[in-house]
Parts: sequence; C-alpha cells; structure tokens
Amino acid sequence: MYGFVGTLVATIVLTLGIITPAKAQEDICYDLTRKNIRSLSEIEPCTRDINSGRLKGQELARAYLNRGIVHEDIQDFDRAFADYDTAIRINPKYAYAYVNRGDIHERRGNRPLAFDDFATALRLEPNDANNWNVRCWALVRANIELNQALSDCNRAIEINSKSAVFFKNRGMVHFRLGNYQQAIADLDVALGISPRMSNSLYLRGLSKLKIGNASGGDADIAAAKSIRPGIVAEYAGYGIRP
Repeated sequence: MYGFVGTLVATIVLTLGIITPAKAQEDICYDLTRKNIRSLSEIEPCTRDINSGRLKGQELARAYLNRGIVHEDIQDFDRAFADYDTAIRINPKYAYAYVNRGDIHERRGNRPLAFDDFATALRLEPNDANNWNVRCWALVRANIELNQALSDCNRAIEINSKSAVFFKNRGMVHFRLGNYQQAIADLDVALGISPRMSNSLYLRGLSKLKIGNASGGDADIAAAKSIRPGIVAEYAGYGIRP
C-alpha cells in the first residue's frame, strides 16, 4: 500500500500467543497481504473471514483492512477504498485504516482528503513508523513537497531502522531531489536488508547512471527487470525513466 509501498503492512496481534479459529482464519488473510496476489479469487479467504460472523469489533476491522491491502495489491482501488472505509466505520480510531484510505485518496487525486486522513493517522499513532512512511511515499510518488517527504521518511527510519521499504522510499526522495549519492547510500541499506527488492535495484541503477557509473547502473537495472519485468513501466508511471 503501501510504494507500500509500493505494498502497505497490517500488524496482527495474537493475545498471549493463542490462535483461536477466528484468528487462524484471519492470519490466512494477513498472509495474503505479503504474497503476490493476482486475482479476486485468491482473496476468498479474506471474504470468508468477514462473512463468517466470528469476527467482531477490532478483529473485524482488521480483517477489512487486510482485505483492502490485498485489493490494493491487485490495483482494485475502489474495493480497497471500500474496505478501508468500512474498517474506519467499525473502529474510528484505527490509524492503519486512515493511512491506507489516505493513500487511495491520493491515488485518486483527492489530495486534501488524503492529507486529512494522514493527519488523523499521525494524531492517533504518532510513534508508528508506517504512518510516516506512507505519507512520505504518497508525496514522493506524486513528486510534490519533497522536503516534507524527506522529513517524513527520516522520522519513519528514526522509529524503525530495519525496514527495507523505508530506506527504499527515502532513496526515491533523494533521487527526486537529485541527491544521487545519498539515494545510492539508502538503496544500499535497503538491499542489504532485502537483496532482491526490485524497486531498490532499479532506483539504485538509475542513480548510478546519473553519476556516470554506466556499468553498475546497467547491471542493477538488468537485475531489477529479471525479478520484475514490469518495473520500467511502473516507474515510468511515476515519471521516472532511464
């Protein structure tokens, strides 16, 4: 969800480590948020959870959130928005749902509504790194307010310095700002955590090309394309090209 994102993270908390039948089903849905889902049929475990009647309150809100993340993964943004919106109606203090709904608002061009949702998420959970990261990603994806994006990514990394996605997103901010050496440094960290992250390889390759390292840049771009053939088109959609 999120440059997510690129895919956004939903945290599942199991009381005392005991997995009830409802929790076990919910974990199946959560697991789908970390997989390369390609079709609506693969989301069925999430829908089965929601329709089972076993989940109430926050557990039900979390199930809607998780299904929304999977819908967003397959770029079904209308259904993702509906799921996030429902999660918020069930639990109006659910920060994750606000930040994810805000991301959909931003994708739709509803920037004021997006940043209202981001602000709500940050007010509810100011120490949650994901909330800062998602706003950073929304800004850098749109190529706007890059200094604010940098500040948001910095805050996310201050809270959690072990996320490859956070370093990848800050690397993209530096790339947008023309700070190519700093972009490479962040992307090196991201790839140290997650060596096959195609986004990081691609951005690092482009950054190397910008500083005149043609062989290194071409090698990173080729590696990224071998992992994800659509990576060039994806970043062209953000206005980033070799």
